[in-house]
Amino acid sequence: MRDKLNLQNGKENIKLSPEGRENAYNIGMLLFLAVGEIIYFKDVIFYGKTLGCAEDGLLINMMLEHWHDVFHGELFFDTLRSFYPQTGTLGYSDILLGPGIIYSIIRDCGAGQFFALNYSLIILHILGSVFLLLSLRALGFSRRCGLLGVLLSFWSCSFSQMTWHLQFFSIAYIPMVVYGLLIAWKNRNAVFRKRLPYLILSSSAVGIVFLSSFYTAYLSCVFVFCSGGLWFIASLIRDKKGLIGCLKGICGYRKDILTWMLVLVPWMILLLRIYLPAYSQLGSYSPDMTIALAPLPMDFFRTMSYAPIELWLRSFLPFQVDAEYQVLAENIWFERSYGWSVMAIGIFLSSVIEAVKNRICKKQILDVFFYASISIMFLYLLSCRYGHFCPWANIVGKIVPGAGAIRSTGRCLGIFLIPLSFCCCQWIAKLENRITRKQIVMVAEACIFMFLAVSAVSKRYMREDTGYYEQIISNCTQPPEECEVMLLGSLEPDAYYDLEINMITWMLADQLKICTINGYTGNYPKGWDLGYLDQSSYIKAVDGWLDIKQMTDLSNLYVYVPEHNIWLAYYDFRSLIEL
Repeated sequence: MRDKLNLQNGKENIKLSPEGRENAYNIGMLLFLAVGEIIYFKDVIFYGKTLGCAEDGLLINMMLEHWHDVFHGELFFDTLRSFYPQTGTLGYSDILLGPGIIYSIIRDCGAGQFFALNYSLIILHILGSVFLLLSLRALGFSRRCGLLGVLLSFWSCSFSQMTWHLQFFSIAYIPMVVYGLLIAWKNRNAVFRKRLPYLILSSSAVGIVFLSSFYTAYLSCVFVFCSGGLWFIASLIRDKKGLIGCLKGICGYRKDILTWMLVLVPWMILLLRIYLPAYSQLGSYSPDMTIALAPLPMDFFRTMSYAPIELWLRSFLPFQVDAEYQVLAENIWFERSYGWSVMAIGIFLSSVIEAVKNRICKKQILDVFFYASISIMFLYLLSCRYGHFCPWANIVGKIVPGAGAIRSTGRCLGIFLIPLSFCCCQWIAKLENRITRKQIVMVAEACIFMFLAVSAVSKRYMREDTGYYEQIISNCTQPPEECEVMLLGSLEPDAYYDLEINMITWMLADQLKICTINGYTGNYPKGWDLGYLDQSSYIKAVDGWLDIKQMTDLSNLYVYVPEHNIWLAYYDFRSLIEL
C-alpha cells in the first residue's frame, strides 16, 4: 500500500500505511539498540580501554588466541601452549569456542589481540541483545517491553559486574536458543523444512554455550529443569488430563525433538572429549571453597551500580567476610555481588507478588513465567550460605553430576538475567493494558533515562595498561633455534613471580609459537605451583615440575630475562641464581 500524502491547512502531513509505520518503528528500535551499544561500550570505543581484569582478562585473551592457532593448524585443539608438557589442558577452564570463532575472524582481518578481544565481545553482546529482543517480540510482547528486557539484562549494572569475568558474555547465545525454539513452535503446523533451520540454530546454540562457558550452560540447564519440574508437579496436581494431553501433543513432534537432539550430539561429544580428562585429573571443588565464595541471602540486594539509589541501598548492606577469608575479601566481593538494579528487583518482586495474588484471590491458572520466577528465587537461596552451611555445596554438589564443578554459586544471579527479562516483561505487558498511552511513553522515557544514568556511573572493569604487554612482546628478541619451551625469569634476587608473570610468559610463547611451563587457568595440573613465589621458591617449583614430568633432556628449555632482553639455557639461569 502506498503512503498517503494529505494536505491540511497548507502543510504537508505524511500519513504512513501500517507497513510504513511498522518499518519506521523497526528502524527506530534498531537506532535505539545502536546508540545503546555505543553508550554501553563507550570506554572501549572512544577511550581505547580493554575489557576485563588483569589476570582473568589476559586468560580470556590467550584462550581466544588458542582457538585462532587451532583454526590455523598450529595447535591440537585440547592442549594449550601453557603447562608444558601437560596435555588436555583446555578443559581446565571455560572453553570459549563461541567467542573464539568471532575473535579468529577479526584477527584474520589484521587486528591485534586486544582489539579482537574487545570487538568480538561487543559483537557477541549485540547478537545477544538483538536475539533477546526478537524472542520477546516472538512471544507477543510490545517493542517497549522488548527494549525493557534488553535494559534489564544486557545493558544492566549486573552485566557490567560480569565483565570482570569475560566468559559470561556467552549468555548472549541463550536468546538464540529461545528464539530458535519459539519460531520452530510457531511454524509447528508448517512443513518440517521450515522449522529445520530454527531447530539447528537452537540446538547448535546450546552446544556453543556449553563449549564457551560451563557455568552459563550448566546453571541455565538447572534453571530450565527446575522451572519445568515445578510446572509438571503443579499440572499433575491441578489438571492430570490436561497434562497428559500436553505431553501427547509434544510427542506428536517426535521428528523435531529427534532432530534437535541429533544436532546437539556432536557438540556434547566434543564437550566430554575436552572436559572428562580434566575432570578425572582435578575432581570437584571442596565444599569449603564453595562456601567461602557463596553469597549471603541479603546479597540479592547488593549491586555494583554507582547510581545514587543503588549506593543508598548498599549503605544498609555492609559486606561481610569471615575472618579466615579476609585476605580474599576483594576477590570474594567480585564472586558474590551480581545483584540486580533496584528497578529490576522492584519489577521482579512485583511480578511474583501479583502472580501469587491472582492465584489466591482470583483462582487464575499460573503461567510458566510464574514458575520461572519461583525457580530464580529458589535456586538463588539454594546457592547462598547460612553460617557455615551452603545447600549447593553440602547437598547438591554431592548428589547432582557436575554440580561440584560450580565454585562461585553467586554468579547465578548474573546468568539468570535472561529469564529475569522475560518474567519482568510479562508483568509490564499486563500494566500496559491498565495505563494510558501517555503514561506508557513516560515509563519508557524513564527506563531510557535510568539506562543512561546507570551506564554512565556503573563500575566497569577496564584495563588501561595493555600497551605495557604489547611493549614486552615487541621488545622480546628471538629465542635460540633449539628453544622449544620457555620460562620467564629474572636475575634480581628479590624477584617475585605472580600470576601476571605467568600470563605474560604465555603471551610471549604464543607470539613466538613455542610452548611454556608457565600458565594460568581456573585450575592447575597436579604438582604445578608456579604462582606467587619468590626467586628461590620459583626455582624449586620448576625443578619439582620437571621431576614430576620426568623431563631429563632440558636442552630445548630456555629462560627469557626481560630486564636484560636475553635468553639463557635453564641450567645456566639456575647457576646464575644460585651464585
